[in-house]
Amino acid sequence: MSHLRLSLQVLPLLAFALPGCGKKADVGPTAEKTAAAAESAQGATDEGSKPRIAERAGRAGAQMAPLHGDSPKMKAILSPSELGYPMAGIKPISGSCAAPWVSLATAPSASGDDYAFPWVQQAIVANAKDFKVVDGDPHAAGEVALEVHKKSDYIVIARCHDAGTCTRLAAMYKDVAKASSPETGCGDLPNGLGASTRKKSLAASMPDKSDTVGLCARIGACVVAKDPLTSEDPGSACQKAPSSFKTDCATKSSCDDVVACLK
Repeated sequence: MSHLRLSLQVLPLLAFALPGCGKKADVGPTAEKTAAAAESAQGATDEGSKPRIAERAGRAGAQMAPLHGDSPKMKAILSPSELGYPMAGIKPISGSCAAPWVSLATAPSASGDDYAFPWVQQAIVANAKDFKVVDGDPHAAGEVALEVHKKSDYIVIARCHDAGTCTRLAAMYKDVAKASSPETGCGDLPNGLGASTRKKSLAASMPDKSDTVGLCARIGACVVAKDPLTSEDPGSACQKAPSSFKTDCATKSSCDDVVACLK
């Protein structure tokens, strides 16, 4: 019996000394192992930066991936929507501008005073977390006043509280309505527009079930909002052939639901 007890004591020591014994073939790390390795690596760096990086990754719904080289040892893998809208073709407004604006869209005079500019409305509805339409002057970042003016044609002017909001709004609308050419500016409105040419304020609301153009615009806005870097233009394709799209998906309350419904 004494020999048996001694053998049982020695076996764990042999297993510790020979870690290769009985080892299975290497497999790819699980998500849990990757996250744990990243957390361990970050522990060797600035502990104070760890919560900030983790918070950023959490906002993006991202994983934490280990990095090689200099610290920090991990980064947030951002979702497409977290990367923001591309700025190509958009002229940034100076941060010192006290009266920023964006000329968003036009419509021919034959459209009539009741024309609702569905593409403008649905682009903003799909990005309601970043832009809020207000009646009157905007007083905070993200607030936008939409005005419909008329000279020879109708034109939508967005006025913002700050330059950054109007610049981002122009980039967003250009990405959603890919054939558009939004113009940014500061101070006086373009082409002699002003109080005398202002016809009405424009709201931003969900499309009616019978508004085919509005439904297609919402589909396009939601798809692009979920992936601002996409080259697809589903809104225009839907408008050309609405029967090819499940336009009832556009009545869903969130863009997540709209995109899921389209699949």
